[in-house]
Amino acid sequence: MGIPKIEGLRREDFQNRRSLNVRRGRFVITAACAGAPVNIPFLNALLNYCEARDANLRILPMKAHREPMQKQPGFYDTVLYPYIEKQSLATEIVFNKNLKAIDLQLNPQQVDPLSGITRIGRSSMLVAHPVTAMKVLAHSNEGLPRMVHTTGVCTDPTYLHNRVGLLAAQGHRLGAVVVELDGNRFHLRQLQADTDGSIVDLGMRYGADGSIAEQHAETFTLGDIHAGQHDESALSVWEEVAKFTKPRQLFVHDLFNGLSINHHMQHNMLEKVKIPSHLNTLEKELKVTADILGRISGWVPGSHMNVVSSNHNDWVCAYLTENKWTHDRENYRVAHRMVGHVLAGVNPLAAEMDPDYRCRWLSRDEDKVLCGIQHANHGDKGPNGAKGSYGNLEQAYGAGNYGHVHTPGILRETWFVGTSSILKQGWNSGASGWLHTSILTYPSVSGGLGLRQMVTSLEGKFTC
Repeated sequence: MGIPKIEGLRREDFQNRRSLNVRRGRFVITAACAGAPVNIPFLNALLNYCEARDANLRILPMKAHREPMQKQPGFYDTVLYPYIEKQSLATEIVFNKNLKAIDLQLNPQQVDPLSGITRIGRSSMLVAHPVTAMKVLAHSNEGLPRMVHTTGVCTDPTYLHNRVGLLAAQGHRLGAVVVELDGNRFHLRQLQADTDGSIVDLGMRYGADGSIAEQHAETFTLGDIHAGQHDESALSVWEEVAKFTKPRQLFVHDLFNGLSINHHMQHNMLEKVKIPSHLNTLEKELKVTADILGRISGWVPGSHMNVVSSNHNDWVCAYLTENKWTHDRENYRVAHRMVGHVLAGVNPLAAEMDPDYRCRWLSRDEDKVLCGIQHANHGDKGPNGAKGSYGNLEQAYGAGNYGHVHTPGILRETWFVGTSSILKQGWNSGASGWLHTSILTYPSVSGGLGLRQMVTSLEGKFTC
């Protein structure tokens, strides 16, 4: 490799496709924008992480973003020059048949960088782009879903001061993705740069100065619980994660499942008789749910438990207020008692399962903002009575952690968890994008927007 051109490295200096075909290993994937300076503290933090975790850094090139499109610079910061000789720079990296990282030469100003590209190929992809985005796509009836995820970048924003530039700067994220290979499977986690360049992964902060320190999570938002139809392996993983990240606050969505009073089964006797015996009455289901609530509450001594108002939790209120219980012989006695809670203006689930109010039972009209991120909305309801979506929730709340859809996803600062329930429940037959995924949120050293990463359990494993 010769001396780089005076204005910087060009794409042709490291345009290549690397096929790794490895079954084990840890990699850190980020991207660099042409014409933009590398953020040195963040790069140093990534190198610190790689050394400590025996990981390999890989950097994808991508387009510039500082001039009108017809005048885009085609060169890269010469800080990256040593990484060519280390073979750390490539335009495409094939890990195995199920995962690759690639620069598709997307426009960095693109608001939704994954729009239209989910049709490319049949493997999971990491795509070079500064906007944080992830889509999980149903792949087959039996296999795991595939994932398309942006990388984040290691270069600072240098956008034009106009509408497009301001929107792009708002979505720009210094970040990377950890890839842990486990045979033909893989685990992904996000690494987001703090204001000092440091990053956090699984409860440890890696500084630009080479420091490594424990970092407790501020919050742990669990995938929807659906007690009684929960997945034991997922809950075991969340307990393990909670014990070494020590979150100060836990958030649970769809804690109550509502199978015993499911209105979708109201006129379907064949489905009602299939309900498991431990969930076939409201009283039994309340006990199962209370047991799960107590179990989660005990994971981290001193942490605060928050129950997010959710559509399945709301089934109880609808069941009681719409008088469906008056002709329900099996549930009449407990429902009659719970109506009293409603008349007293008390959350009936809280009154039955948490009479001492050791947990915080959030209402639909309540905000719970921690680390600059909304935690109190389930994700099913958007503004003005609309259904929740990435767009309208972002508009209403800014950054937020949500549940409801069971398929994890990210668009900029709007993040959705997956589920903690069993993945096949009969009614969701066919190809599925459901995953056991939860979100860890860490505080920023500057007190600004928190750092987040998703943790996904695959058959009881979340890391390698």
